[in-house]
Amino acid sequence: MKYRYIFVDLDNTLLDFEAAEEYSFYYTAQSRGLSFGEAELERYQAINAPLWKMMERREITKEALVVRRFRELFEELGITGIDPAQYNADYLNNLALCTRTIDGAEELCRFIHENGVLIIATNGVSATQHRRIAASGLEPWLDKVVVSDDAGAEKPDPRYFERAFAVSGAGDKSECIIIGDSLTSDIKGGQQFGIDTCWFNPKGKALPEDMPAPTYTVSGLSEFIDILNGKDL
Repeated sequence: MKYRYIFVDLDNTLLDFEAAEEYSFYYTAQSRGLSFGEAELERYQAINAPLWKMMERREITKEALVVRRFRELFEELGITGIDPAQYNADYLNNLALCTRTIDGAEELCRFIHENGVLIIATNGVSATQHRRIAASGLEPWLDKVVVSDDAGAEKPDPRYFERAFAVSGAGDKSECIIIGDSLTSDIKGGQQFGIDTCWFNPKGKALPEDMPAPTYTVSGLSEFIDILNGKDL
């Protein structure tokens, strides 16, 4: 195989995070007697996404982020009497209940496990991510799991990649590649750390002009198997 140590992002690469987010958002609201619909979900996403970018730039901690997103949403909607921290805890518990996989995820994990070393490289809350992995059916093929909570830093922070590299058991960066859907965390982080990168881009997004091109770009996970087999795409 072309690479032996393969770092694979979890959300929106192996697991459909958008489906899980939608399920948890509506279910948590319903359990609190809130009538949230598409408009409220869009407002939440508009608040949440920039906060994660701030965290990638080390401008906010994850502990502050997960509470602030709901506090700001409740303030916008005029909702009172709900503790944002407890609401977030309920949201994370519900998030772990939805573990729909991306097409080809099981085949990719099995292939890597049988031919190399598969390291899940994911940001997120450790307990939630481990619960989602356990419920996904993918766990038998995962050799290592490195969650940012446990690593002490989030992608694209070099400290995260240093930890993941150490956990992987790899001896040389030339043996490694990371595949993920996020240009700012997976691809940028891999490039800065000095390993090859593969951008999982099923929606055909354009690469920003100021972003160095990843080593590879694929629209489906089966294409990544071809790359690992040494095929030129």
